[in-house]
Amino acid sequence: MVANMKILLLAILTIVLSVPSNGQGIQRIIVTGQHADEPPTEQGVSKHTIEFRTNKKGDLIAKEFWRGNKKNKLRKGVVIESSRLESISQWIESEKKKFSLEELHMEYKALQDYKKNSSYKPYSEFDSNYVIDLDSFNFCLPYNSKRSISTGGYNLSVVMTNNFGTNYEFEFDSDDRGLNKLGLFNYIVCYELLYDKLPANFSGREHFTKTEMMTNILFAISTIECEGFYYKEFIDKHPERTTQENRMRVGWDFVKYMKHRDE
Repeated sequence: MVANMKILLLAILTIVLSVPSNGQGIQRIIVTGQHADEPPTEQGVSKHTIEFRTNKKGDLIAKEFWRGNKKNKLRKGVVIESSRLESISQWIESEKKKFSLEELHMEYKALQDYKKNSSYKPYSEFDSNYVIDLDSFNFCLPYNSKRSISTGGYNLSVVMTNNFGTNYEFEFDSDDRGLNKLGLFNYIVCYELLYDKLPANFSGREHFTKTEMMTNILFAISTIECEGFYYKEFIDKHPERTTQENRMRVGWDFVKYMKHRDE
């Protein structure tokens, strides 16, 4: 996970440094989305593809998207503003590893309201000044004990091309959280570029919406709590426990353990 993030940093940093400081080195972005068959069919589900190309203003614009081999005109061109590219350039140049809720365009009250019905409910309270630390997230992710496997879903690829014609591809899957494969920096970068920029009926569009971002933020906060890490600490303190007890988590109460851990 850390290695993948470093590759992404290097890739986009190359894009940033290849042009003047306005960060307009990204000449093209191609997004491809595809839903899985439920159940699988021989023909398969058509891929959806949209391509954004740079214009004279330095924005990226798409005027159509493809559903398989069928071209669909967009009544209004979809524009990724140069300001979005510039903010990402600043993040990359500074090797940014910490993000406030404000930087992620996330309202604290909206996040708290969303948390009430979310599958990810952090144990610790957090306030509007909470900062997501990517180093902590990447450390804790392998210890995350909440795993799930879902059928169906979708996958997405985002390909960025710089002015030298070099491509950098980033892959996403609707089950990234369930499999503890979420590349959070990759997601933040692509979300910043693409939120509300994919057509309403584009396959996998929901991946870059505010709802999905809120889910990922709560997933990140709950992951950083490192329940799996503390469970390992717990069983190390109790060598008398059997393998079966450890596997079944007999007697484990995360909330209770955290309250009395330092006693």
